Amino acid sequence: MTPFGPLAITADDYGLTDGINGGIASLAQRQAITGVSVMCHPAARLEHTTLLKNSGVLTGVHLVLLEERPLLTDDPGLNPILDRRGRFPDSRGRLFRLILLKPWVLPALKREVEAQINRFVELGLSLDFINSHI
Repeated sequence: MTPFGPLAITADDYGLTDGINGGIASLAQRQAITGVSVMCHPAARLEHTTLLKNSGVLTGVHLVLLEERPLLTDDPGLNPILDRRGRFPDSRGRLFRLILLKPWVLPALKREVEAQINRFVELGLSLDFINSHI
């Protein structure tokens, strides 16, 4: 217990690499963390999420709107903010500038967020929270 109440430790970026996944799963199995945020972009490594499901830690979706490809690669509404490689902008500042200059992309971003949440739910994990780097 800290002077501010119980300490919660959330491991971020599950799905980014197999190495990160292994470390996070090990911490979750030992109850050394209280939560795990799971990335659900197309390249996310999500083969072993049952390790999280059985660990008892809180799980949440880590929304990805920077640097990676969107799940909705065929959504033309996202094209104005994707780079030549079909990836989201590489920084919050660039993403927010693009949204300010092209606000008509917001409905497409909403669809992308919903798609990532749906992919998370399909994993069978409990949606206890949502986080992101933006």
